[in-house]
Amino acid sequence: MSHDYSSEETIFVAGTGRSGTTWVGEVLASQIGYTLIDEPFNVGPNLNWRPAEFGFEKVNYWANGHSKSLEEYVMSVARGKELQVPWRKFKYLIRSDGYVVKAVLINPCFADILNITGAEGVFVVRHPCGVVSSQIRHPGWSHFSKESRDLPQSVVERYPHFREVFESVSSQEELLAFWWAVENIIPLDEPKPYPWHVVAYESLVSRPIIEFKKIIERIKNVEVKNKNLKKDVGKVSKSTKEYSKPQARDPKVVWKNRLEDNQIDRIVEVVTRCGFDQWGLFR
Repeated sequence: MSHDYSSEETIFVAGTGRSGTTWVGEVLASQIGYTLIDEPFNVGPNLNWRPAEFGFEKVNYWANGHSKSLEEYVMSVARGKELQVPWRKFKYLIRSDGYVVKAVLINPCFADILNITGAEGVFVVRHPCGVVSSQIRHPGWSHFSKESRDLPQSVVERYPHFREVFESVSSQEELLAFWWAVENIIPLDEPKPYPWHVVAYESLVSRPIIEFKKIIERIKNVEVKNKNLKKDVGKVSKSTKEYSKPQARDPKVVWKNRLEDNQIDRIVEVVTRCGFDQWGLFR
């Protein structure tokens, strides 16, 4: 059982895996009084694999349109009707004021998701070296390989040079950097002003109160109490806490210590070849 909400009241949080989306989703949900729905489009752990039934994949870009049934499924998620993760499901039976949907598989179709639902969106961007460094250490990416991920043809049709880059990568960090590019290029290549709030993970770590207040006040136009926000921001994962130490206020400190210089160079080269040099994000 779940409650019926307007999809326009929902907030979607998107970004690459290991970019801080869970942290952002948890803070927003707590501050606004919403319930967090975690990865409802994931084609792996969800009950009965329902997202896959409607066409969701590991990379979702609907350049050639989408089916009516997929659109209905997205609306159902936004209204709190698709609560699929059994061991967490009991949390969703408690009435709240709405939903924050955190999902890392919707980046390329983020604009479509928001157009379908009329919902608000937050897109979290983290430096590719930070993301790759974290993914290398995380068991969820231990078996990541070219064989485990097909090159998404819809993305290649829009960015033909991606095929050459994909064929040239060989190391683990290069492959992870390439997928960082795949998952970020389309939302960041949308016309500005973006129809969602874009926030850098590095900014959230270095000045969390200021940045979270900006997001919350823009989305919901509510007054944020610094004391309560400081408490919520402190409830972060172990990996994020490392960045909060006084000696590591600059988020680059951690991944520069974890990665070899040649790994950093290869990551930057891959994302630059994919077309990200125009943002000047990587040095």
